Amino acid sequence: MTRNAKYTAHALCEGLTLHHIASDRFKSERMQISYSVPLCKEYTAKTALLAAVLGRGSHLYPDIEMLSSALDDLYCATAYVDCGRVGEVQLLSFSMRALKATCIPDGTEVFLKTLSILSSLMMDPFLENGTFSSAYMENEKQNLINRIRGRVSNKDTFAGVRCIEELTKNEPYAASVLSEDDIAPITPEILYAHYNDILAHAPIHVFYIGEKSVEELSAALLAALAPLSHMRTAASLWTPQTGVLRHFTDPVRTVSEEMETKQSRICIGCRTGSVLSDGDFYIFTLFNEILSTSATSRLFMRVREEMNLCYYCSTSVDAHKGIMRISSGVDPANVQKALNAILRELDDLAKGNISDEELALAKRSLVAGYRTVEDSATALLTWYANRAFAGIQTTPDEAAEQVQAVTKDEIAEKARKISPELIYVIEASGREEEDDEA
Repeated sequence: MTRNAKYTAHALCEGLTLHHIASDRFKSERMQISYSVPLCKEYTAKTALLAAVLGRGSHLYPDIEMLSSALDDLYCATAYVDCGRVGEVQLLSFSMRALKATCIPDGTEVFLKTLSILSSLMMDPFLENGTFSSAYMENEKQNLINRIRGRVSNKDTFAGVRCIEELTKNEPYAASVLSEDDIAPITPEILYAHYNDILAHAPIHVFYIGEKSVEELSAALLAALAPLSHMRTAASLWTPQTGVLRHFTDPVRTVSEEMETKQSRICIGCRTGSVLSDGDFYIFTLFNEILSTSATSRLFMRVREEMNLCYYCSTSVDAHKGIMRISSGVDPANVQKALNAILRELDDLAKGNISDEELALAKRSLVAGYRTVEDSATALLTWYANRAFAGIQTTPDEAAEQVQAVTKDEIAEKARKISPELIYVIEASGREEEDDEA
């Protein structure tokens, strides 16, 4: 058994790339087939709804029960459809997992059979009268609407969503925040037309983890995706891209909303000035480890523990878009104090005021995390997928080596590139609407 996976990328045909992660460490083989769709108001809601409808069944397996039964017969294989995002690229992904033949008592090969089921969800969906099922559509529309309505019940989630919505309101990224009005007008005919547009125009990235050869996988994929050959040309393919605003120089905006809750929320939306495709993003990652991510981070140890100004305080980063959200739950009386304390920590790091001990602890924490990536198929796929979309091929071990060499001056330089743009605050009314004060 080898410790390190080997990553290679292969263009199988125009608009179809196989990202092959060779590893013999896992008992199952995994594959994710992702269609890249531009993140925009026109497409986002339809793509999210499409993922839910396609996952309900195919022509061969027209409902969840039949689909689940077929997968159970393949030693509990899985096949599902979901919708994600990297920067301003929306991903419609068809994913599967199947046990390796060497892990099945009689040596049965189930990968290709599972791929056949996945292909049926992708290429031969369940239709009624030449379009998507009205019943499936209405059910999944309501599920999406319920999730949208449910955001307000979790004030932490709601604050984060509103911060991103305000921060990127003039950019395609804001389309990731769905509203009921985005969902309601979609009909089965509109959704089916969008499905065919994706098949015809979306670049496809396939990520595989396992022991099969590139040649065997290439043949299986080209066969599974054969119906697309007459639909796609190089000129017809979309070229989804992420716009990055490196620095914000205008005065910081403040948006406040009062809600029925006892705990206020603060979200600071920042432009990081750094993105994963830069190649030295690992320096920013180490900065974030010192600021927020590690168990000894400044936001936790200083703002929360020492100063006792908040219930929680942490960051969320989109490495492709170059934005960071600093989120905190605070007592209403401490909103300004907590905000000032958080901004002081950003300023302190920008000045290079970093002790040897906290730098060493942050490096140790980050490197330990990188060392565990190879132990999880899911983490490994996510690692290489993120870097493939950023156009880099750094391995976890290489990233660990890069982090070990980072200096305080390099961290300070990255910190100076960060520019807060928006402060979003939920002002607590003092009335408790629900039990969001965990």
